[in-house]
Amino acid sequence: MSACLAPDVLIAFASGRLTGDALESAEAHLDTCAMCRVAAVGVAELDSVGSGETTPSRRGTADLLAAGTRVGRYEVLEVAGAGGMGVIYRAMDPTLNRVVALKLVRPDRSHGDAAERLLFEAKAMARVVHPEVLPVHDAGTHGEQLFIAMEWVQGRTLRAVLATRSPWRERLALLIRAGRGLAAAHEAGLVHRDFKPENVLVGDDGRVRVSDFGLAHDVDVAEAAAGTAHYMAPEVLAGKAATAAADQYAFCLVLREALSGEGPVALRRIIERGLERDPSSRHPSMAALVAELERVVRPKTAAWAAAAVAAVLVPVAGYAAFVRGSAQPCSAGPGLVAAVWNVARKTALKAVAPSTEAATVARLFDRLDT
Repeated sequence: MSACLAPDVLIAFASGRLTGDALESAEAHLDTCAMCRVAAVGVAELDSVGSGETTPSRRGTADLLAAGTRVGRYEVLEVAGAGGMGVIYRAMDPTLNRVVALKLVRPDRSHGDAAERLLFEAKAMARVVHPEVLPVHDAGTHGEQLFIAMEWVQGRTLRAVLATRSPWRERLALLIRAGRGLAAAHEAGLVHRDFKPENVLVGDDGRVRVSDFGLAHDVDVAEAAAGTAHYMAPEVLAGKAATAAADQYAFCLVLREALSGEGPVALRRIIERGLERDPSSRHPSMAALVAELERVVRPKTAAWAAAAVAAVLVPVAGYAAFVRGSAQPCSAGPGLVAAVWNVARKTALKAVAPSTEAATVARLFDRLDT
């Protein structure tokens, strides 16, 4: 195990100032070091005290639950992290023999609106059943604290994944999946209000889950500005209610940051439309925006599939016309097929197919050989 994180690194991490390789390195260490995770939670709490959020005398890591503590039927394994209103633990569900993520309201917030917020988060996430939305398993109380049990995702935040600077198509694919989850929330009548890379989880299995609906509200409920200022839409910063269009703005800002100008012009136009200052000038919906993004990455595949089919069907159609006019089609058939469809032709067609489409083309050719 590497040396524990230095205090200045912990402070920068807790305040969200770490970026790039430094952020990736810190998250990798926190994945393996429970002591540093506890320290990071403590630093985050002290930072909140400095901002005037809470009463200092009620803060501190002494309030964190120790390993082995029972929360409902769940057994706490270790501290996993902390958000604005809750501490997250990795815990075991002995009934179903699975690891879960437990989110509890911080003790200092138990008597404010945090408990109500957490319960709303549980209900909000339970309303959205979608592969790209983090599922909620359970909710309950632990003493005076409220908790929710969610799927445990073994992986990293989208922020950490984007820092690796993978090819732009891979980064776009992750955002498209997150966009589907956000669109599903909108279709269920919810506005997230705090969409950002830290609130998207990317599992080691490749799945993407939108999480942290603690600031969500119903689409027909007007609420004051909340969330992370950097990703707030202009109208929200101006004091207007956050709508699905505000989520779209945050999503496109994340998308622009993730791609850094890479990709075709059409992609940049889609992003810029989502960043229009006037909400009515943005895309009609998140679903429509995601559909536009999918069209950017899929036309090449469709074109090559069509070309492959045409290359095969034209000679086959000619042979079929010959068969209809032949008195003895079976005797001449094999030779005619070999003339228009053979190893040399298949090899030539495969050679001109782009590498990204080669597998699709090859499967089509192999089916013709059977």
